[in-house]
Amino acid sequence: MSRGGVEGSNAARPSILPHWLLRARVIPPPPPPDYVRPAPLLRRIDGVLERRLTVLQSPGGFGKTTALADVSHGKRRKGVVAAWLSLDQDDNADVFGHYLARAFEHAGLNLAAIGNEDAWSSSPFKQRLGMLARAIELHGDSCLLVLDEVDLLPPGTVESVGLLLKGSPRNLHIAMAFRSNPGLDLAPSLLDGSAIILKASQFRLSRPDIARFFDEALTRRQLVAVEERTAGWPVA
Repeated sequence: MSRGGVEGSNAARPSILPHWLLRARVIPPPPPPDYVRPAPLLRRIDGVLERRLTVLQSPGGFGKTTALADVSHGKRRKGVVAAWLSLDQDDNADVFGHYLARAFEHAGLNLAAIGNEDAWSSSPFKQRLGMLARAIELHGDSCLLVLDEVDLLPPGTVESVGLLLKGSPRNLHIAMAFRSNPGLDLAPSLLDGSAIILKASQFRLSRPDIARFFDEALTRRQLVAVEERTAGWPVA
């Protein structure tokens, strides 16, 4: 059993993955300097390791990516293997599988259980998924996978995400964001209590959140005026 996920700790090991994979897609973006986490969202999203699946669903501009990046950075600072993957409309199942492994490799997961490059490259997606699941199981401690913009994926790859959700090891916790559900069957996980969906209403900023955003510089009257004008929405 290994402890912690030190970013880049696999740098000394030769990678079994294709060299064309873009490193930028497996790195969570830094939070903007003026980022304020809405209190309701803060209380729920920090518990990503307490459940199997956490979903953020809202229109564009509500801060889904920023919130997920924030929690990803936070878990990494605590030594958790926290893999990040920004998804793309051109990701077929094969590309998605490669990037999944690259995300975990970058987060510090030991991929020795996957085997050599030939074993990985010659295996179909389902088998690669099983190989990656084995590496996560061998790690022992909780791991986090963040999938951003799942709704960009083509239908065939959405099915691959569904396979990942159904076959993930017990120590893997997944957080994802999308504007609308691209076709994932989340009902079983919601019914058994292993998943939550955080929707647009929980991205609203409370009055204390707004005050922090303005560095406590607003008078009470100004604070009330801003709250009434924006209704607490971060895109206002």
